[in-house]
Amino acid sequence: MKRKSLFLIFFFFPIFVLGQTKTNLNIFNELVDSSVVSLINNLHTNGNEINLKLELGNTYSLFQNRILYDLKEGNIKVNLFPQRNENITNINFAIEKMEVNYYDIERESLFGEFLMPRELTIKGNFSISRENTFTKNYNYTFLDTVNVKAVSELENASYTITKGKMPSEPFFSSITEPVIVISSAAVAVILFFTIRSK
Repeated sequence: MKRKSLFLIFFFFPIFVLGQTKTNLNIFNELVDSSVVSLINNLHTNGNEINLKLELGNTYSLFQNRILYDLKEGNIKVNLFPQRNENITNINFAIEKMEVNYYDIERESLFGEFLMPRELTIKGNFSISRENTFTKNYNYTFLDTVNVKAVSELENASYTITKGKMPSEPFFSSITEPVIVISSAAVAVILFFTIRSK
């Protein structure tokens, strides 16, 4: 019984590990969180109330609710443009660029999985205006290594910003594996007939 349980644990373990890898959209949400935290840390308001204008365009508009949620969690009351309350701080918050990059594919071992570095970046700026105007650029990057087979699960077909250009598979890797397999099979056949003939 114990042996069967161990088998089940090892059988399902790779699926569990794969499930732990964050999707590109999840990572972008976390990078947006970081940019809002930076805004809050630079914000000095009376009564924690702001007028907010978001400059996200069509591409990044899906993050509007995330930004508003983060501000609410930071105890900031938001009047979203075009609503305004006079005599309180005005904020312009912009996302300029979000990008997914994949880099050189490599094998983890001779017959192992294909892995590649993944890099996600967010760039933008915000301005805080009351008596004076304070402007800050933000730039956050997330970097890890992912399994090439998992890319379709990490990207979201509905959002092009979650997709990156795939690098080509290493040339020698695609040649050596079939050569090794064929050579091994040939050696096995030769040994079989050599031993049998004796």
